[in-house]
Amino acid sequence: MTEFENTKSGADVQQPARGSSQPASGKPESAIICWGGDVNLGRRQHYRTEEIGVHNVLDLPAMRTADLRIVNLECVVSTCGQFGIDKGESGPFYYRARPEMLHILRAAGIDVVAVANNHSGDYGREALIEQGKWLDTFAIKHAGAGNNIHEAFEPCYAQAGPYRIAFFSFDTTQHRFAATENAAGIAYLDIQKPDLWRRTLEKRILEARGNADLVLIALHWGKNFAARPTEAEIALGHTIIDLGADAVLGSSAHILQGTEIYKGKPIIYDAGNLLFDSIQGEYDTGVFRLHVDSEGVYRVQFAPARARFGHTHELPQAEAAKISENFAALCSELGSAVELEDDGSATLTIRECCSPPRQPESAVSREPFVSDDAIASALATIGVRNEWIAREVPADARLDNPIRLGPLVLLGLRCSTRKLTGRAMLWVESFWICLETPTANWRLDIRAVSNDRATPVVWGGGMDHDPCDWMLPTTRWQPRQIYRDYVGLRPPASNSLRNAQLDIEVGLVNPL
Repeated sequence: MTEFENTKSGADVQQPARGSSQPASGKPESAIICWGGDVNLGRRQHYRTEEIGVHNVLDLPAMRTADLRIVNLECVVSTCGQFGIDKGESGPFYYRARPEMLHILRAAGIDVVAVANNHSGDYGREALIEQGKWLDTFAIKHAGAGNNIHEAFEPCYAQAGPYRIAFFSFDTTQHRFAATENAAGIAYLDIQKPDLWRRTLEKRILEARGNADLVLIALHWGKNFAARPTEAEIALGHTIIDLGADAVLGSSAHILQGTEIYKGKPIIYDAGNLLFDSIQGEYDTGVFRLHVDSEGVYRVQFAPARARFGHTHELPQAEAAKISENFAALCSELGSAVELEDDGSATLTIRECCSPPRQPESAVSREPFVSDDAIASALATIGVRNEWIAREVPADARLDNPIRLGPLVLLGLRCSTRKLTGRAMLWVESFWICLETPTANWRLDIRAVSNDRATPVVWGGGMDHDPCDWMLPTTRWQPRQIYRDYVGLRPPASNSLRNAQLDIEVGLVNPL
């Protein structure tokens, strides 16, 4: 890892004066910055959004009424790249979304996204850079990735009421996606190297402080479903506050963790899943409203919500209150006092504000504005990539007797692996044709099932998908064109593995 040049060492940093963001009256104004956790726009979110409507996906008044809205974008939005980037995992998840899925963020009023995480590099460096271009097209600011290490570690700047905000995004979980001097990637640093964090961030936070009123740092850290932050995470959060950040905004665990007030600054250790496409279960979640004035963050309000299959909504008072009570208990363990409000929300008061809050605008607005027509024109330029089609079916994949399934015909199929010796992905390539353009989007359901049907072991369960790895729904197909699908079937749990022959099963999911 290349280290940035710096001029000081240690945690005691002399900060330049804050900007004087005050209205003409001379009285300081307050504003609200909203932080939400992980947002995955990929996989099942594609068809789920069609089912419920884009404006019903993230229906969160507590977010919409903020001055600035930020989330962690836990996927890559791109048309390029391919399944199978080495993530050092036996059964990795890969999240890629079609560019039109950014309409979800637009409808919810999301202004800024953190992109340094363990899924932004799922389809390679080219796809990561393409994502930045699509975010620019939708006028969504982003931080945490770039063409090289210097770009990846740059903040983006956004406005929250009268205040200019510098926003950084860093990851501690996937070193394989790290940007280098000469290669695109994310802003990655090893959580076990606190001195490297100090040397890397000290100068950058100082520079950002000179260009902004507040400095916010998003950290993607920690293990999945960990209920509490580790000692290393707590130490890193403290270090970043010591270096001059106004708040730490955490994500990665997919569940809510507590919030700590350290030296008068909030460390939100994990905001949980804000939007996820899991068809099993629900997630207690919420958004964090950071009330800020010219001196920094003076209050944090937690507004509970519940993430269900492909959509997230705020809750009635009774249900919200239960989530807030659990959140308050987690905060108490970190030494933070929480006040439970009558509406079911929870408040951490850091200090009194110098003036009453600004009146929030009723409608979502974003600068710079981008028109729907401009976005539609950009999306219309997306073509069919070469890896999604084929001139002919390869000889070793060709079926002697093609199989008709609904409106599609399966012409060929092959596996890249003939023998598995442990828990690993099983890669399957299939070739399809339609005789006439389907009037609905049919999903491919490809799985490998052990021939012991009494207690079958399944690779790829629940992985039905739009063809071409979600990139080309069947309503966009042309008759007589051969389409190629390449899918990695995720393995079952290790404790269910045994010696068996696997049969490939192929079907279609009826969209009606």
